[in-house]
Amino acid sequence: MSIMRDSYALTISKGMRSMVGMIVTMLAARLMEKNSFGTYKQMLLITGFLSSIISAGLSTSVSYYYKNMSRDKQKVLITNSLIISLLISLISTMCIVILKDDIAQQFNNQNLSLYMFALAVYFFIITFFVFFDNVFISQGKAQMLSIINIAYTLTFCMVVGGAIYLKQDIFRILFSMAAVEFLRGFVLLALCIASGDVSARADWYSLKKQVIYCIPLGLTYLLQSINVYLDKFMVSSYFTPDIYAVYANGTADIPFVGMFTISVVTTALPTFSYMYNTENNKEGVFKLWGELTKNTAVFLYPIFWVLLFFSQSYILFLYSDKYIASIPIFIVFLMKLPLACTVFGNMLIVMNKKIYIVYNMAIGIIINIMLNLLLIKPFAMLGAVSAALITQILLVILQLFQIHRFSGIKFSQILPYGELGKILLISGIAGACAYMLSRVINIGVVWNLFVYGPLTIILAFAFYFLSGITTINEVLGRVKDHPMKNASKL
Repeated sequence: MSIMRDSYALTISKGMRSMVGMIVTMLAARLMEKNSFGTYKQMLLITGFLSSIISAGLSTSVSYYYKNMSRDKQKVLITNSLIISLLISLISTMCIVILKDDIAQQFNNQNLSLYMFALAVYFFIITFFVFFDNVFISQGKAQMLSIINIAYTLTFCMVVGGAIYLKQDIFRILFSMAAVEFLRGFVLLALCIASGDVSARADWYSLKKQVIYCIPLGLTYLLQSINVYLDKFMVSSYFTPDIYAVYANGTADIPFVGMFTISVVTTALPTFSYMYNTENNKEGVFKLWGELTKNTAVFLYPIFWVLLFFSQSYILFLYSDKYIASIPIFIVFLMKLPLACTVFGNMLIVMNKKIYIVYNMAIGIIINIMLNLLLIKPFAMLGAVSAALITQILLVILQLFQIHRFSGIKFSQILPYGELGKILLISGIAGACAYMLSRVINIGVVWNLFVYGPLTIILAFAFYFLSGITTINEVLGRVKDHPMKNASKL
């Protein structure tokens, strides 16, 4: 019960953080010049890419070791982590400053070098404090962490949003972001010290062991991050910052969608593992996975059709008509959304084939680079986003064949493709009905999203009930129990 309560609290705080990030981006897109906004987005790209490589391994190592240690060793672990974090933050920050001109040249934006010191300060802060979330979660203090995160998001919105609103100066924006991040990190560190969770000494043997654990994880996250960010790097190197701004908005993550899917699948992962490895119940695992995927699709696919039919409304609402050129990019990017109804790599983890995830990421990078080089020149930004889409589709197919090979389950029985297709079709009919009605009764481009979007979802569920895909009681049960809790009960 406490695990689900903590998960629920963290989901709420992450949801708020995502919402605040979206609000700040909306404000920046409207008030900043395209070139400045593109530069701002490029700096976020740099920090996002580097932090995902450098700090993710350290955070994971804290979660891995913490609960298996005595109280004294837990204190030493946090001290060791502080030392490792300080070292990697200093080294990476120095590299940013030293290589500022090379980075600016690679990003086709000489203005970047002017802001690299401010960016280095911001990056140092987010990297140094990055592992404290994992400490609090490992200590069973997820609800306290959620409260701090909620306070942080509200402060971030006011301080950074205020800096953007008052004066669209990138230096001020970066330093305001750094100040809020430092305040949050300092509070987490102070609470750990006040609770006596930090040792006065380090243990060099365990520190070395922790570093050795982090290195392969860092390499894994490197491959993963390259796959995620490759198209954005390619567009940045080929085009000007104002064009990159258009691309970045068109390929921005859709709020809450990925978080919902990952929450559901991650919660059921221990059950998958137990059924597959302990009970040897392969058929049961794939039946459960299919049910989970179908349950997610029931909610996800109507959102896909809403965003597809009302893509213009979505882009104009978020970024204003300055970024109307982002719409075709967003439509292509959106084609990946139906695949987000599950996390395919998790089944390879369940089958103890983690190494194949690394192989797949390496293959994905090669395919992605080749497609980008092939498609960007003739199709510009549409070529880059198409390369990312084709790469993801090919990787999903590859993973399905690997799952079939290692499990012995027929390819046709791995997932309920027919039912998923039916859900996609029925929700698409609902979306088409709402869209046609919006053409007859047009209440404004943006307002159409907020009126006919919910109507699409209502019609989709009405069609679900009529076709027998799901029932009212099943839907109410999922909402009442929270999707993550429901996932663990399937």
